[in-house]
Amino acid sequence: MKQFDWNSSVDYVDQNTRYMDILNQHPRQIQFFENWTEYVIRSVKHYCSNYIIPNGKIIYAGVWKGEIYRVFQTLYEDRVMGFDIEKYSNDTDVIYGDFRKISKRYQQPCAIFFNGLGHWARNKKSKQAGLKFAVDNLVEGGLYFDNYHGTPFKTLHPQLKYIDTYRDKHTNTNSVGIILFKKINPELVS
Repeated sequence: MKQFDWNSSVDYVDQNTRYMDILNQHPRQIQFFENWTEYVIRSVKHYCSNYIIPNGKIIYAGVWKGEIYRVFQTLYEDRVMGFDIEKYSNDTDVIYGDFRKISKRYQQPCAIFFNGLGHWARNKKSKQAGLKFAVDNLVEGGLYFDNYHGTPFKTLHPQLKYIDTYRDKHTNTNSVGIILFKKINPELVS
């Protein structure tokens, strides 16, 4: 496996595209990711059942093992598109490649964009590509999901209105969670 520097300013994905394998080697991390997945599934189900989802594709960028992606498939069937840089699962519906490079080929109206392209502090370029795709493609009223580690941010982009923060009650911390934004009409942005 390629050398990996945890303290580097280089995005994890640019050091090693299979960085999730490296992160998921320690038993504590394995348990963290299992808990995180269950938590995100609960938050997705909560938000998707409590908000009107407009017409358009459901885009999940960074599907990893596919558990959360499959929840979206169950809820929205053929409306769902998934992306990842590596093939971590055997899901034949996922589009593989670097989202920063391939997303331009998949521009289309979307109702939900889930930015699962890592951690903002560790994969900033990928997260920014996901955010740009969402702002450019979400229809008015569409939902933007993101994860946060640390203080949740309530201002991300002028066209994304902060809606809610779903905190991870199962890890007994306020430092991890899902944050939800709604796309607003660009003409209403001051």
